Amino acid sequence: MTGGIINLRPAVYGTDTPRQVLIVATPGSGTVQNASELSSKLSLEIGHESSDAAWDFTRDGSVSWFHGIRFLTEPKDNNERITALAKICNSDIETHKNMGFHPAMYGPPRNKCSYRSKWDDCWKSECYVTLLQEWGCGIEGTCEIEFAKNIHQVRNPMKTLESLVVKYCIGGINGLVAEPFVTYASALFPSHDFTGDSCIEATGTFMVMYLEAMVEARSKGHIDAFYRIETSSACNVAQSAGLMAPDTTVYQPNHKKVSDECEKNNTKSPAQKVVEKKLNKVNKERVRLGWNDLRGGMNGSRRKDGDLELEGWMKKLFRAFGYHASTVPLEYATKASQNEL
Repeated sequence: MTGGIINLRPAVYGTDTPRQVLIVATPGSGTVQNASELSSKLSLEIGHESSDAAWDFTRDGSVSWFHGIRFLTEPKDNNERITALAKICNSDIETHKNMGFHPAMYGPPRNKCSYRSKWDDCWKSECYVTLLQEWGCGIEGTCEIEFAKNIHQVRNPMKTLESLVVKYCIGGINGLVAEPFVTYASALFPSHDFTGDSCIEATGTFMVMYLEAMVEARSKGHIDAFYRIETSSACNVAQSAGLMAPDTTVYQPNHKKVSDECEKNNTKSPAQKVVEKKLNKVNKERVRLGWNDLRGGMNGSRRKDGDLELEGWMKKLFRAFGYHASTVPLEYATKASQNEL
């Protein structure tokens, strides 16, 4: 049709062609910024919280917290599975918007739901179908949408927790945890009772359980690698994604353009600079947590005074990802703003 003048890139939706990379990370880990960097600095088609290649530019991959459900162990029995699915799918559209999930993020609905309706019985049914397909599919090898590389983006766990506290604690660090967060957290990790936690404990426990699941998936070969966002550039991420070698690049033109930007002699390329911190900055130093803030009896905790469970989990993650726990003090000077979120 173009007489050979224009070489159109082939579609991937509805084909067996894998996408290049899926990057999973907890909320608050800089996913918005990284998706933007990969798109703007390396001209890749990377979606944020979307793998819909029919309507979005996601032919090269996705950066998403919710796609991490692929690497979560499924509920232990049918009753637990039904309860977990119902918690998410029976929620309203505001809950889903708050948590960044909608079945349309995976592509055109199987049930032919109308895009004119944000949420109705059709979308609710689509939600069940989507979750049944996606939950644990990365472990079982049954995912409909395949990625050549699955990698895990991490951020300093305490900084991530601070961002989660700002976003989901109503009324400050001593306040209540937002209901949409409890809904999703208790559905994805039914083994823990989030309703009895303080906001720091609920958000912290969710983050720990999510990260531990990704570490386990990597140990079993389901996730190929991880990187720390604070020390990584778009080129570093491209390297982990397999774009620096022709035999691991899905769409060959990507290899040349990425290699040109990331070659050692091209030191002026913005793609070689550490990922910037501009977009979706939630915390902005409003909350700074020390180790004491994670202990029982603190900040609305109903656990035994001095309980070290959450602190121990967090320090284990620091070691697992190469962060230094000594960079976090026992406590910071009290800031009134932390109680006015």
